[in-house]
This record gives sequence, C-alpha cells and structure tokens, in this order.
Amino acid sequence: MLARTDTQLFAYDLDRAIDGETDATVFAAPWPWRVGTSSASPDLSFAVFSGVHAVQAVDAGGGMRWEVRHSCWEGSCLAQHGSYAEYADDRDHRHPESGSARVSGDGRTVWLHLRGPLPGDELPSDHDPWGGHEQWLVVDAADAGVLGRIATDTDAGGSFQFPHPDPSRMALNVGEGQDGSVIWLGQLKDGRLQAEHIGQDDEMLIGILPSGRTYATIGHSAEEELSLHRFDDTKVIGTLLAMQHSAHEDKDVVRWEAKEIGAVDERTIVVATGIASISGIRATEVEHWLVDVDTLQARGPIHYPDGTPPSVVGIGKSRWMTKTPGVKLGFDVWTCP
Repeated sequence: MLARTDTQLFAYDLDRAIDGETDATVFAAPWPWRVGTSSASPDLSFAVFSGVHAVQAVDAGGGMRWEVRHSCWEGSCLAQHGSYAEYADDRDHRHPESGSARVSGDGRTVWLHLRGPLPGDELPSDHDPWGGHEQWLVVDAADAGVLGRIATDTDAGGSFQFPHPDPSRMALNVGEGQDGSVIWLGQLKDGRLQAEHIGQDDEMLIGILPSGRTYATIGHSAEEELSLHRFDDTKVIGTLLAMQHSAHEDKDVVRWEAKEIGAVDERTIVVATGIASISGIRATEVEHWLVDVDTLQARGPIHYPDGTPPSVVGIGKSRWMTKTPGVKLGFDVWTCP
C-alpha cells in the first residue's frame, strides 16, 4: 500500500499494517505528487517515480538507483530536461500530460510508459518533432537496461499500468481525453516485448483479477457499464449496469466510479457507484458494492458507521480498504461478513 505527499512516498507492508504495525518505508520523492505515478517493489527495497522529463528509481536508503530521461510530457515542449528544477516554476509546465511506471510482481523488471524520443534514439529523416512518439519499455530493475520496447501510437493525457500474476506480463491503459482510451497487453518473452492492442478505444482498463484469467473495463464515455473479459481472448464474459446496482434509481446519471478495481477474494471485487456531478469531476452519493465475478451479482450497498468513504480498494483475503476521513495518511480495513 502506498501513500504520497509532495516530498515523500510512504510504502506499507499491508499485512503488517493490518496487524497494527504502522511503520512505513519512506522514499524521497523527486517531484510533487501531481506529477506522474509511483510504484514500489514487493520487498519495498526501491520505488520508481514517473515524471515530466524522466523516470527515477530510488532506493530505500535515499540514493537514486537509476534514471531514464525522455522527452518532456508538456504538450508544446520538445526539450529533454536535465532536472525538474528547470521547469518547476514555469506556468506552461504546471499541467502536463503524464506517463506511468510499474514494478513487476517479482520486482525484477520495471515497465515504463513515456514520451520519446529517448536520448540517443536515431530518428528518420522525415521525423515530425510534433508527432506522437510514446513508448512502452521493460527495463531491468537493477540498472534500467532496456529488455524490450514498442511504440504505442498514443497521444496520452495520462496512463496507468496493471500487473498480471505472471510477472512477465503487464497491462497498460492510456487515456487520450475525449478521444478515448487505448489498452495494451504486453509480455516479455524470448528476449523481446510482445504486445497486443485490444478493445475499440471506447473502454478503460481498471484491473486484472488475481487469477490472471479475467480483467475488467468500464466504458470511456459510458461509465455506467462495467464489463468483465477473459484475459486470453479478451471476450466479454458479462456486463453490469451501474443503474441496476444502485439505490438511486431516480437519478439521471449513475456511473461506476472505479478507476482501479481490487480483489476482495478470488471471485469477488469491490467497486463504487456514484451520481455524476454537473462538472463531471467528482461524484456524489457514492455507494460501494461487492460483485461476484462468476455470477455478476452485486451485494450492497455497503453501510459504514461514519458514512461511505469516497474511494475503495480491494486488498485480498476477504478484505477491502477505505481512506480514513480527515486523516491524511490513514486507512481503514474491512472484512467480508
């Protein structure tokens, strides 16, 4: 479990935290929390931070393990910056697009979605500097040696990655704003990255179940639809409509609020519904549901003693987690009855 401030990343061993141990491994963050994404290795020995101009891996002791520089994520900037300080106070860089970084399940590789070209890339003579050059890389966690990479042919506003139980596999969701969302499934095999673009760019990947046999999506423009797919052939197993699983049947727009699902147990996920706000930024009247992925039946809404928290994450072993109201780094753990 991770918690982030502008200057630090707090990484908790979840089982120990549930048993009452509150100590966290703390990593120094190279840039503010709003920039990119963060991920930590399973043994909490290092963390990776994706940023506007680079991805950095940081050891628990505070030293930088490695850095992969890339082209700037700010839309109109073509630079390859040397540090965050170069543009930290520049108004044009306050709201850049972003990539992502995720450590594999065994901690041996790191998967990076970033904007190319990278330093040293050879470009064709007809290279368009304003064209899309986003890449998906797999690098060695020890030294960032590139093990495989592909061009994603995307124009990201942001991206997220989802590990598969097989550590050689990863899934990437690239959000392209009003243009939709692109899903890639990748595997490091036979010394190269083999990747497949799936879906019709109108659905967002929100998670892979622990067995690895199933993944879940919600519609990009129709967020009232949550679909479960077989991983091997991407076929839809079934679809749940948010309105059918909400107590707010008199409301106009009920949608799934999940941006990343988590498993409560091998066949149960926890998700949230909410009423879309006028601005489309924040949902109201949020409800949480436990969904059986085999029968597509939902149990809920879940009733909490202090009201429904705004977000929910499944953490396995029949448990899910919510943020403690009013506590910056606090969380509560709940167990299936």
